[in-house]
Amino acid sequence: MEPNGTNKLLHATIANCPSVWKQSIRTCGLTESIRSGVWLSILYGTTPWQSDTTSPHHLSGSENRTKIYEQLLMKVGTRMANANTNSMSEEDAHLLHSLQEIDVDVARTCNKDIFANDMADDWSTSFGDVEKRTERSSSTESEHSMLETLTLSVKDSRCVSPTSQASSPQLYKRRKSLLHDEPRSVVQAKIRRILRAYVTYNPRVGYCQGMNFLVRVLIEVTENEADVFWLFVGLSEPEINRNLYEPGLVVLQPLLAKFELLVSYHMPELYVHFQREGVHAAAFTTRWFMTMFSSFETFGPTLVLRVLDMFVIDGWRSLLSMGLVVLDELREVLLHADLENILRILQFPRNYMVEPDHSRRRQLIRHALAFCTTRAINTM
Repeated sequence: MEPNGTNKLLHATIANCPSVWKQSIRTCGLTESIRSGVWLSILYGTTPWQSDTTSPHHLSGSENRTKIYEQLLMKVGTRMANANTNSMSEEDAHLLHSLQEIDVDVARTCNKDIFANDMADDWSTSFGDVEKRTERSSSTESEHSMLETLTLSVKDSRCVSPTSQASSPQLYKRRKSLLHDEPRSVVQAKIRRILRAYVTYNPRVGYCQGMNFLVRVLIEVTENEADVFWLFVGLSEPEINRNLYEPGLVVLQPLLAKFELLVSYHMPELYVHFQREGVHAAAFTTRWFMTMFSSFETFGPTLVLRVLDMFVIDGWRSLLSMGLVVLDELREVLLHADLENILRILQFPRNYMVEPDHSRRRQLIRHALAFCTTRAINTM
C-alpha cells in the first residue's frame, strides 16, 4: 500500500535519522518479516541514512552474498578432497580438526529443541502480529509508526533476499511450523555448511564453541542459508578487528572485567557476596556472552532474538545489560546461595526464573534498556 502524504514525510525523516530508527527498534523490536533485512542493512552499512552517503557495500546485494558463500563452500570441499592424510600441511590439519569439532558440537546443538519450554506465543515479537496490536500502550504508538515506516524502507532495501522475508504473519507461522518439523539431519547439515564456510572465510579465528548455538538461532531468522552465514559474520564481528571469538579471548576478557565493575556499581551487596564466596563473573558470563544467550539456558528464543535486535544497534553493551538483568532478577536467591549453588543457578538461570509471557518479556527488555543507557555502562 502506498504511504499517504504524512507517512511519506515521516518516511523521508526516518530514512535520514538513525537515532529514530534505533529508538523504534529498541522499543518495539523487529517484526519477523523484516528482521534479517534490517540486521543485514545495519551490519553492512546499507541502511538509508548510510547508503546515500557511502559507496555500496560489496555484500549489499543478495547475489553477491550467495556467490561468495558458495565459493567458500567449494573451497573447503576442494581442500578436504585434495588433502593427503599422510602428508597434510599444518593449515589443512588445523582445518580438519575444526571440521571434526564442528560435527561433534552441531550434533549436540540439534539435540536441543529450539522451542523447548517456550511460551505459546513466544515466536511473535511485540508488534509482529496484527492481533497483538490491540495490546499497544499509547506510549509506544509513535515508535510503532516509526517501525512500520522502517518496514517500508527495508523491504525496498537491496539487502533483503527474496527468501529473507515473509509477506505476512500467517506465512511466517507456516514457515515456523515447517522449520520446527524439519528433520534434524537437514538442520545439522545447514549448520555444518555455515560453520565450515566460516573457518575457511576466517582461518585466523577458526571454529570456537558457542558459534554453533548462534548459527542455530539464525537459521530461524531467514530461510536463505547465505544470509544466515553473513548474519553470523556480522554479529560475531560488529566492530572491525574485534571478533567475539578472537583467539585468546582478547575481546571477551575486557567485557568480563567491565561486567564485574558494573555489578559492583549497580548491585554492590551482591558483588560483595560474590567476592566473599569467591565467585568471579567469568565463571558464568563467558558462556552467556560467547553464545549471545543463544544456548537458551538463560532466555527463550523470542527474548534472545530481541537481545540480538538490540545488539545489532547497541553492540556489546546490550549483552552487558541483559547479564545485569539476569542477576537483578535472581538477586535474592543468589544472596542466600553459597559458591556451589551460585554457579549452579547461573549455569542455567532459566530454571530459576518464571518463563516470561509477552508482557513480562517487554518488562525485561525495558529493564535492560534502563541499564543500557546508564552513565556507568557507557563510560567504564
